[in-house]
Order: sequence, then structure tokens, then C-alpha cells
Amino acid sequence: MSPLFNDGDYVITSSIPLIFGRVTENSVIVFHSSVHGILIKKVFDSNEDKGLFLVRGINPSSISSEKIGPVRKEEVMGTV
Repeated sequence: MSPLFNDGDYVITSSIPLIFGRVTENSVIVFHSSVHGILIKKVFDSNEDKGLFLVRGINPSSISSEKIGPVRKEEVMGTV
């Protein structure tokens, strides 16, 4: 998520938006990908009924949303 966040930066996350279903478009989430490890991405679409989030990075060299696929609510550690 460079230039907002860089390798080695610390962020504070909250699970409250996950509990109350308030993860919306443009929310920044931290989640665990089984392939890529812990990632920080911006939500560009969500389906709260199915508990899925479509994410993208803001850096052109970030891992693409096509490679990540939908993020399940269970994988999300919190919102930044």
C-alpha cells in the first residue's frame, strides 16, 4: 500500500467494523492470504451477505486483485 504504508510500518486495526458489518468501499483492511501472507489492501467492493471483499492495492506494483481473489471475512484481521 505504498505510499500510504511501507514495509516495516505498524498499523492499528479494529475488528469492530467486521462485527457490525461496516466494512465499506474504500475501507483499508489487513488480512491473511494463504499464498502471500499478511496483506494490507483497500476494499473496492463487498458482499456482506456472503462475507466476501474484493480488494486492490493503490501501488501499481502491488499484487493484483486477480491474483488474490475475493477475501473471506474469516481471513480479515481488522480494518486500519
